[in-house]
Amino acid sequence: MQVIVKYLQRLRLNTKLQIGNGSGFLITLVVGLVGIAAIRTLSETAERIYEVELQGIIHAQEATIGLITIGRSLRQMALSSKASERYAAQKALAEAETAVKREIAESRARVIRNDVRAKLDEFQSQFAVYSGIVARAAALLGKGDSYSDAEAISIIGSADFRKASESADAALNEVIRIKQEVARVAAAQGAELAARAQLLAIGLLVVGLAGSILFGMLVSASIRRPLEDLRASIENLARGRLDITVPHTDYGNELGAMANAVQVLQQGARETEAQRWVKQGLAEIDQALQTTTSFEAFGDALSGQLASMLGMVYSALYVADAEGTELRRTGGYGCDDSIHARCF
Repeated sequence: MQVIVKYLQRLRLNTKLQIGNGSGFLITLVVGLVGIAAIRTLSETAERIYEVELQGIIHAQEATIGLITIGRSLRQMALSSKASERYAAQKALAEAETAVKREIAESRARVIRNDVRAKLDEFQSQFAVYSGIVARAAALLGKGDSYSDAEAISIIGSADFRKASESADAALNEVIRIKQEVARVAAAQGAELAARAQLLAIGLLVVGLAGSILFGMLVSASIRRPLEDLRASIENLARGRLDITVPHTDYGNELGAMANAVQVLQQGARETEAQRWVKQGLAEIDQALQTTTSFEAFGDALSGQLASMLGMVYSALYVADAEGTELRRTGGYGCDDSIHARCF
């Protein structure tokens, strides 16, 4: 964390804001893309359920109705004594057979599973047998004589007719059952996908919120800490501590500019302090020299003031003679005359 904070401290404020806004935008984009992908998958699942499974079920059910209509129309032909009634029943039978074939073709066009395709093949095989029996019985009923009617009725009541009808109906019902189960499983998977997408979106939002808060805290720390350091530096300068090192002057951002401004202020304060020290020292020296009455007293006062200002342990003031060949001590501070009595 400290490494990240130190890295952020060197960035410009505008860059930090751009990173923060970019992070928020990225999180929003990811959540949006996840939501769009989930919605698209759910839409495709719903479309597949409708187009493949539900439509297939509807066509299979219509084929079942047509199968029932064929048997009912054939029986209606056998029970009718009038030619017009038999013709109407025969027409309904033909229409029902056409409808069954059409609906089976539509249902087959929506088959993607091999087990459903196998059941449709089984139905068509049984339906071919059933249609053949129906056609034979209808042809006998079309003759209109009692012998043919009796034979047709015998065919309709036979075990083969009943078995063919039941087998075809069973195959269609199995197709419907499989498609219903597939639709149920697909719907359950869609619901599960929606739940996962919702949890993922919530998780991303939580992570994004936590990340935003954490990044905000890091950015805040990267701004607050250098400002506190600069504030401490300004307070030290205000207290007269001019020998401190101003931090963060190497930053190439707003904080670095502020630190350099504080450093300029420090340099100005040092120069002002140096001028003040010189002026104060000159004033003290001038005041001390005004009370002297002799050249030796002048030397002692001057040496004492200079030693105090410069922090010297001792000092001595010498005057050369007119020829410049001999020095004579005329004053000093903490000076031993046995050592410094004569100097060439």
